Amino acid sequence: MVRGKLFLAVAAGAILCASFAYADGRKAQQLQAVDASQIRFVSPKRMMKVRMVNGRLIPLSPWIELGDFAPAGPCDNTGATETLVFSHAPVNADTGAFDSTVQVCAAGSLFWFGAAYHNPYYANDIASLSDPSFNGANVNSLTHFWGWNPNQVANDGDSQNCVIAILTTEAFDAECQDVHEDSAVVLGGVILDYGNVAEGVWGSSVCLDGLEFPLPSTPADDGTPGTELLGGYVVLYGQAFDGTTFTFATGAQPMLWHNALNNPQVGDSTSVQFDDDNPTDGDHDPTLECY
Repeated sequence: MVRGKLFLAVAAGAILCASFAYADGRKAQQLQAVDASQIRFVSPKRMMKVRMVNGRLIPLSPWIELGDFAPAGPCDNTGATETLVFSHAPVNADTGAFDSTVQVCAAGSLFWFGAAYHNPYYANDIASLSDPSFNGANVNSLTHFWGWNPNQVANDGDSQNCVIAILTTEAFDAECQDVHEDSAVVLGGVILDYGNVAEGVWGSSVCLDGLEFPLPSTPADDGTPGTELLGGYVVLYGQAFDGTTFTFATGAQPMLWHNALNNPQVGDSTSVQFDDDNPTDGDHDPTLECY
């Protein structure tokens, strides 16, 4: 099983590291290793607090420009100590920073489905955090990794404006019922605008202190008898957001990692993930796109 990579930290003194799951045999044969040395890091130029209502992103703040927020995470300028609360990926357990020396299948290796693959919208579950005391806390820092290939052609040197929306949801059904798209359970999150980004593999750490980016709070039945999940999150890759319309990117996907680090002491998740790739249409078909 291979999972994508997202890291969050919360103002309650905790770093959250979310993960994406890929267990389906239809994709496994296409997996390709990407060495961690190929990752480049970038900071957003601006950000906006948002919520999803009836499938549309609704601004909850104006754009906040770089310089008006701390560009790096964890938020060292707050003086607060952050604690890892959800991490299934190669990060330093004390800082939440990416660490290529941590074993991930092969040391420092990441995976993707190649430059021709396109998955601009996906969702995964948060089965639990490292401690229930962090349930419902606000995200303080976020780090995530993605592949960016605007023309879906390897090494063509292309680029595109990059905006990424990351939101949490109060419910996620591991039985592929697609509950993460229900406006009643989508909590909210942030859109990060990176400006023009070149083709490649990217990582980014951002301080979100003060934006009230909520974690799910109440475990609920996920559809499997006797099984409860805390919630989940959704991620959208785009090329523009004008406050009304989110325009999807033409070539993007989450970076993936091997789940050998799955450890309930730093949170847990199931193997299920929704991917908008069959077809890519801004919607998740539970019968075709739940892997």
